[in-house]
Parts: sequence; structure tokens; C-alpha cells
Amino acid sequence: MRIERVSNVNEAMRSVEPDNIGYKIMKEKTQILAFKIEALQLQAMQILKQDALSNGAELVTPKDAVLCKKTHYDCLLFGTQKALKLLISKMQMQPFGLKAIAQDLKVFLQTQKDYGKKIMGIINVDSNSFYKEFNANEAIKQIYHYIELGVDIIDIGAASSRPGANYIESKIELERLAPIFDEIKKLDTTTQFSIDTYNEETAKIAVECGFSIINDVSGRPETMVQILQKNSHVSYILTHIQGTPLTMQECCKYENLILDIDTFFTQKIAYLKEHDCNNIILDVGIGFAKDVQQNIALLNQLKHFKHFKLPLLIGASHKSFLAKILESSSTTISRNIRHDATTDYSDHNLNPATHSSLVQNLDSINPVSKSSTSKDILSATLIAHCIAWQNGANIVRVHDVKEHIEMLKIMEALRVNDIDVL
Repeated sequence: MRIERVSNVNEAMRSVEPDNIGYKIMKEKTQILAFKIEALQLQAMQILKQDALSNGAELVTPKDAVLCKKTHYDCLLFGTQKALKLLISKMQMQPFGLKAIAQDLKVFLQTQKDYGKKIMGIINVDSNSFYKEFNANEAIKQIYHYIELGVDIIDIGAASSRPGANYIESKIELERLAPIFDEIKKLDTTTQFSIDTYNEETAKIAVECGFSIINDVSGRPETMVQILQKNSHVSYILTHIQGTPLTMQECCKYENLILDIDTFFTQKIAYLKEHDCNNIILDVGIGFAKDVQQNIALLNQLKHFKHFKLPLLIGASHKSFLAKILESSSTTISRNIRHDATTDYSDHNLNPATHSSLVQNLDSINPVSKSSTSKDILSATLIAHCIAWQNGANIVRVHDVKEHIEMLKIMEALRVNDIDVL
């Protein structure tokens, strides 16, 4: 008899070949889900604590809650799917707002539609782009290259949305895009085309030329509603942003990052659906009015937004927060190297000459003194998008199409993406 520790419980269960019904029941016991509840009424907290324990779940409460000094407390509820489903049934009969919480939890636990995993290749026709700029001829060549690689979507824009970028009029966009639009009209391909614009006129003409996605970073769907109503096949990417590209890095304050973005999406989705615009893709807006830690939090907590039951897009490709993480890590490494190098060499197997040389050459080898290379940022981008895919992203917007296609193949081969995303 031998024992093997497994990392993928669902795959291991399937290998044992259980009964299908039994598999579905047992599967609900394999994953712990957690939900933070803000400002829970004291009475509700006390009831929920007991109900959670009696159903195999748990409610984490503040240490001073037992003294009942406040009327409301923030709490953390966690448990398996099975335990939470039992708890929800009991909560639906309880007072103090627990019925409403039960309904919200029920939505989170509902099986989500599988939108698959897609790669969106980026083409910029703007001199102010933070990444490589293409002129019209180069952009057309890149389109054919992306199609040959097998990309799912090609996103084309002629106005930069990098931090500090100024507004570009539709007239200028259209001048830059005209040759590209003419070429796309000739194409017979299953690849989708997305227009990256906040200008209504640019979006309108792009749709007329065969584009089926409007990627609008403005966060103001009101400007695109008429186009969407007239073209029901067109999808709209709703991006979270505060301010504009010119001002957004001064607008990184939130009461609660995840819940504030959730509220933004709730309001904008309701507006779009009221106007019969139902093909919606959500983009949490990595880098748009978010600092480094906020971007990290969004990648880690992306699953939260699955409850909207809409495709999720992530665009972290080559963004500055990744370079800042690398530089921050390099600072720590450099600090540790200097500490070791300046420590009394008698405590180490290091001769005096080697020790002196190491100290003198620290500045020349200090990685912080050099900006992160494109290769470094590519590696960071791939890791960020791998995490995003694992956490529920359906579309990743990328500059490096070939590398992402290869990464997705590896993920599928290793069954990393076999993790159930709720």
C-alpha cells in the first residue's frame, strides 16, 4: 500500500472512477470558499455564527464582538460549497437582513456559464502608446501575422490610454485607421476585430467595417448605446476607471476596491440592459486608477466578479505595475546582497580580496539601477495572465500573442485550468 498526495482533487477523483452522481456531491466538498460581509448587524452576526457552525461552515468575527460594543461588524464567512448551501437554506428563514445575504450568496454559488479562454492581440496605431507603435502598413502586416498564429480577437486602437494621455479626437483616429479599415473589409476570417476607442464616431465606422467588439476604456457606455442598439451582434467591453487617462492616477482612492468596482459594474450593467444592450464583457481596468497593490488585489480576487455571469477581460500586458514589482523585488535582493557583502568575512568562507571586490562592485551589479527589460516584463506578464486565467478571466489582452498561445497550451496540458472557478 502506498499513499500519494494529490494537488488536483477533482482530477484525482475522476481517476478513481466514482459514480457520476456521487462525484457531483463529493465535488462540493473539495473547495473552501470565503466571503467577507461588511457591516453585518450584531444580531445577524450572532445568528449566523451559530448557523454556520451547525452546518459545517465558519464565521470569523472580531475579537471584541463578544462585548457587543458596536451595532455592526465586518465578518468573514467560509466553508465548502455543500456547507454553504445548507447554511443558505437556513439563512433564508432568518431575520436581520440574513435573507438578503442568503440571496447574494446563492448567486455567487450558482454554476457559471463557461465562456472559455481567448487571446486578444493588441495593435496600436498611436505615437504615444506605451508599447510598440505600428504605422498603418505595419499594422496590416501584424493583423495577418496574428491571424496566422490563430489569435481569437485583434484589438486595434489609434488613441493611447496610457496614464497622462490626452484626449484624441475621432477625426485623428479615423485618419490613422482608414487604411486598416479598408483592409479588414476585404478579409474573410473567423478572427474577431475589436476597436479600442472612447469616440462614438470611430466606433460607429469600425462596426460598419466589420468590427464586432467595442473596447471603450471611458467607463461611460452612454456614448455607445445607440450603436449597440442598432447592432445587436456587437459586444461592449465595460471598463472600470475613475477619472480619465489624463487624471486617473490621481484617482486611486476607494472605500473598498472590490466592492466599489462591483457597484460600478452593477449600475452600468443595469443601464446597458435597460437599453437592450446585453452583449457585455467586463474589464476591471488593471492600471486604470489603480496602484500596484490594487492591481495585485484585482488579479487575486477576480473570481468575485464571476457572479455577474459575463465574460471577464484582463489586460495586464507590459503594464508599469509589473515593472515596479520587479524593481521592488530587486531592491530587496540588492539590500540583502549588500548586507551579506558588508558582514565580517571571518564569519563566512570568503577571503578578504573577494569580500572587498564584492562590496566595491555592488553598484555595478545592482539590478535597481537598470530598468526592467522587455524580457523581464514579458515573463511578468505571462505570470499575471496565468493567474488571471486561473481566477476566472476569459479574455486576456496581450502584446505577445505567440507566447500567450504557447502558455495556454501548457496550462491545458498541465490541467492548471481544471480548477473549478465559481
